[in-house]
Amino acid sequence: MRLLTLDGAPVEAATVAFAGADGPPPSALPLRPRGLRVLLTDGLWAGEPSLRLRPLQAAAARCLCVQLLDPWELAPAAAGACTLVDAETGARRELQLDAATVAAYGRRLQRLVDGLRAAVVGPGGAFVQVVAASLAAMADGALVPAGVLESA
Repeated sequence: MRLLTLDGAPVEAATVAFAGADGPPPSALPLRPRGLRVLLTDGLWAGEPSLRLRPLQAAAARCLCVQLLDPWELAPAAAGACTLVDAETGARRELQLDAATVAAYGRRLQRLVDGLRAAVVGPGGAFVQVVAASLAAMADGALVPAGVLESA
């Protein structure tokens, strides 16, 4: 079994496969046919997800997408004037995080999640959204119920 990032590097603790707004890059290595392909992503990239996922899904025995989101990403609070810092690019943005902004963000997030889910499930893959927490909480809350992990 090989566990690699999409750029072909072996996975080590705390490895980030990519950081960018355009989605995961194509694999730098040929993917073995009939393999299990797992994409761990926040899924918060611009563009059509199916274009990025097709090469990952092609000839796979199974393709699984685990969308990992921070609790704040799923339910931000209206907090007034804020400075948001993009963790991947370092870009900073000042804005009013009021109820209208949070509602607009929620609608956009739902469109992104729905698009990613459709791009994964449509061709026969599996999709699970996980709220970042302890491993036990993530397993019990999403991964075991979705069949990604089995309880001992």
